[in-house]
Amino acid sequence: MPTPPSAPVQSLIENKIDPALRALMQANPLARLPVIVEMQHPLPPFGRAPNVNRALEALDLLRRYGIPVAALAIIDGAAGFANAAGISAASLVPTVAFIHHDATVGPRRSAEPPVIAPPHQLSRAYPRVVKADRVWQRGIAGRGVTVAILDSGVAADADLIEPENRLLASVNFADERRTSDPGGHGTHIAGIVAGNGNRSGGEFVGIAPRANIVDVRVLGRTGSGRISSVIRGIEWVLAHRV
Repeated sequence: MPTPPSAPVQSLIENKIDPALRALMQANPLARLPVIVEMQHPLPPFGRAPNVNRALEALDLLRRYGIPVAALAIIDGAAGFANAAGISAASLVPTVAFIHHDATVGPRRSAEPPVIAPPHQLSRAYPRVVKADRVWQRGIAGRGVTVAILDSGVAADADLIEPENRLLASVNFADERRTSDPGGHGTHIAGIVAGNGNRSGGEFVGIAPRANIVDVRVLGRTGSGRISSVIRGIEWVLAHRV
């Protein structure tokens, strides 16, 4: 039977592990739990190389104590899976700052009741609220601007690809092979941002109907994803200067 850690060691473990993750460890010690290992910040100057090195250190730790998934250089860490013993052991490494639960994220229902409006009013509501229609009159409609949509994916909708394709790229961090949008939420958001009204004959137009869109899928087909997937999506956007 394993010997329980001493009080000082136990205190150190608890101080470096997310309380929500500790609860999961206690409930099922053998389960491989999704984690994000965050390393101590590198000493200044904060160049790119130290961050990458910290991320690689975190990956090595997950390789030793669990299963590595991906480096997360912008937070000096890495994502992966580990059981309770592996998480506790990793927390004792001096260069580990904190071990987070790689929790599930997704949309939440609004506390406010939905607003019901006639279709002819709804089609013009968004542009008028932000006064986009006034900007359009000056010939400004988003041309040359690229917007990254971190969501459930963006489908190749007519409002985005006709008469010219403005859906420039699609990448997927949702642990699913396809980059399309099975739920439709990301496509809806992309339409609000840059839909040109092609499919509706000009009735439903986005805020910047000439802007380009980059699809960065971070949510799965159920509309949820992991914190690490969102971080990886943000990293990709920064790396590609979208």
